[in-house]
Amino acid sequence: MLYTVTYISVTLTLHLVSLYALAELRSQSPPYLFKREPNTLVTIKRFLRILSILVVSLTLFAPYLIRYHILQSALRVVCFFWACKLLDLCEVRVDKPPTRLVDVAGEGGKRYPLSEPAPMSSRRDKMLYAWLLFTEMRYHSFDIAVTQPHRPSLSKQVKMEDNIKSYGPLILIPILVFLFPTAETKAALLLLIIQFGLECAHTILHWKCPHHVFYQPFIATSISEFWTTHWQGCASAWLRSLAYSPVMKLIAPSFGPGVGRAAAIIATFSLSGLWHAWAVACVADDSWSWTLGFQVWAWFVSQGVACLLEQWMCEANNRGIIRWAVAWSYSLLGIGIAIRTLERHSKGGWYQELVGEFTARGRTLVFGI
Repeated sequence: MLYTVTYISVTLTLHLVSLYALAELRSQSPPYLFKREPNTLVTIKRFLRILSILVVSLTLFAPYLIRYHILQSALRVVCFFWACKLLDLCEVRVDKPPTRLVDVAGEGGKRYPLSEPAPMSSRRDKMLYAWLLFTEMRYHSFDIAVTQPHRPSLSKQVKMEDNIKSYGPLILIPILVFLFPTAETKAALLLLIIQFGLECAHTILHWKCPHHVFYQPFIATSISEFWTTHWQGCASAWLRSLAYSPVMKLIAPSFGPGVGRAAAIIATFSLSGLWHAWAVACVADDSWSWTLGFQVWAWFVSQGVACLLEQWMCEANNRGIIRWAVAWSYSLLGIGIAIRTLERHSKGGWYQELVGEFTARGRTLVFGI
């Protein structure tokens, strides 16, 4: 136990050291005035690239030190995310590190949010730069912030409607799972847990951030709309730099931008599928871990294929109830396949115990028995 805690602590420290080195590198470039010799910058970049590869390797190995499979699965999600995030920042973006932005006060007390580069002269400035890069899910404070332009702004006139769309599933979906405990309703509950779990983590770390991580995901009327507008988008920065952009540059010159874009979308969903497949493989019996992992990976790839089919076959303004029903039926049925595998082959029977406890508590709450 002590060895595991020490290993994870050292890995986290090295992760922050890498981001601090990135902050040091950023402070040597315009608009900052703390310039050094070019050879010094080359040395910092070389050191950063080597250190980041080491930290990524340590990060991906960390979950294997945890024996409890549920905790290991959760740690795999986090470690893969931060490993790819570090590769994006310290390998792909090392020649042009992101700039942290701050609010500017104008005349009459008016504030212009995130409109000016933050100071980078002191050690505290650089430590804050590294901490925000480490903890912000969508890089809200930086010039590489994840934007989802199709998200509508929430107005006061529709506040009640928006609250129903945002928090209604929190009441409705658990009731559906209790009344109709199918793999598909459990899939919807899983999405709900992910949504509010990440929202809570984001709020705890950055309670002043004005943007929600999610935007009413259960009202998405198409698979493309779900991923581009309603889902969290926290991984979109490194998915683009590690999967989409390289494949686009490789395929588009030879086969045209259309084929290149299609291949890039499939590559993006494949990398995302690899992330989730690796995370869930450890919660199934050893003889079924590869099967469960493949099912999860295949589901993500099928989502990419569905996005392409929607773009080719459906009109952009066609957002009716039928399209919503088709998109959600397709998605939940796909997740349901993996959940059925988990129901039959969970490691140590943990899934059956969890479902039994949920059902028993639900009956006690509703019927008093």
